Amino acid sequence: DETPHMGMLYGLHLSDMLQDKLVVAFAKLISTAHAGQIKSVEAYLADSSLPSDLRPLYEAKKKKTELAQSRVGKSGGTKEGYKEMLNKVATFLSELESDLKATGGPFICGAECTMADLVWHTSLLRLYELGFDGLFSEEKLPKVHQYAMRILRHEGFAQATYLWPYKPVTRNLRRLMAEKKPVQAFVMNLMSKMILGGCSCCCL
Repeated sequence: DETPHMGMLYGLHLSDMLQDKLVVAFAKLISTAHAGQIKSVEAYLADSSLPSDLRPLYEAKKKKTELAQSRVGKSGGTKEGYKEMLNKVATFLSELESDLKATGGPFICGAECTMADLVWHTSLLRLYELGFDGLFSEEKLPKVHQYAMRILRHEGFAQATYLWPYKPVTRNLRRLMAEKKPVQAFVMNLMSKMILGGCSCCCL
């Protein structure tokens, strides 16, 4: 998993690329979260019972979280740096488009759902959550768009991520959530409004 840490994209709201105000509010809090994430990942890596096929994923997570920690909210986290990360993500998405065309889908490796789909689900989910789904629109990357809309609705992946009660979610994720758990989506909507100080803006 070599996709950049999605935290590297939070600052793009500075260039008016993000419209969801919850993302902007969350960006102000994220700089303190990386240390805890790194500590958790290190605990997993220190566990001798960690399956060997999962170790590279945790190592990649640690590496990119450390990079995000060093740049997000710091002087090195410039608008140009964020755009560099965005271009890198676009390159990976283009490669995914080619992979999906080559295998014929519906999953990355063909007919079977594999660890590659789990990893891409996480990255696509975060991009979708942050409002960067335009990077894989049906016009730009039709195979990735179809794949993303399918994998984001995968029951097991959904239950482990955005349907798991973990925090208020953005406009895009509330749409997905409403398909499966409308009551939870309504509650998350109210919580999001509280985060924004009772704002009843169009992003909610």
